[in-house]
Amino acid sequence: MHCIKIDKNIVIDKDFEPFFEYAKDYIIKNNGQLIIKNVKYLREGGRHSGSCDGEQIIIAGKCNKFKQVFVHEFAHFTQAVDQMPLWESGLDTAPFWKWLEKKESKDGIILWDHLVDIVLLERDCELRSLKLIEKFNIPICPKEYAKCANLYLYYYHFCFLKRRWVSNYSKVYESELFAKIPEKIIPKSKLLKIDMDIMKMFQDVLT
Repeated sequence: MHCIKIDKNIVIDKDFEPFFEYAKDYIIKNNGQLIIKNVKYLREGGRHSGSCDGEQIIIAGKCNKFKQVFVHEFAHFTQAVDQMPLWESGLDTAPFWKWLEKKESKDGIILWDHLVDIVLLERDCELRSLKLIEKFNIPICPKEYAKCANLYLYYYHFCFLKRRWVSNYSKVYESELFAKIPEKIIPKSKLLKIDMDIMKMFQDVLT
């Protein structure tokens, strides 16, 4: 199995190359696989820009925020390599996703712990991403990245309340909500309960 599969039409910006080369070497060293496709969106499991299952990273090479997506998914890979307890528990997310897709009849209260595992896993991933951005001087604004990351973390709570993955999520980046989100990753304590004021702002933007 080839460790690195990058579509020949994908061009990596020069200012991203130092980190990109480091990431490729790290993936090979840890027996992982990187696949970058010449598409704007991936379709497997619903439309998205990237994924990492701990062994394989797949990225849509033409997505609007390629650098951010690549750093994020690579950070997930480091979680798996480090054998984080959060990663191990976070992998068992099938019950939550089945419930969200209404394939599971359990009460949402029972699925809350699954959601918390997912959100805390993602929070750790975002912190790792920011450390990589700083360490390698990646051309991504840390403050803007953190704001986007916080929106993404809160978005899980919103989808939990709506019991569906709301498809028009990108609208939040152009809303007043984005301006009100902190420029540093929010503390764990704020993710262990639902902030209804934030949820109402999501509601105003996305419905």
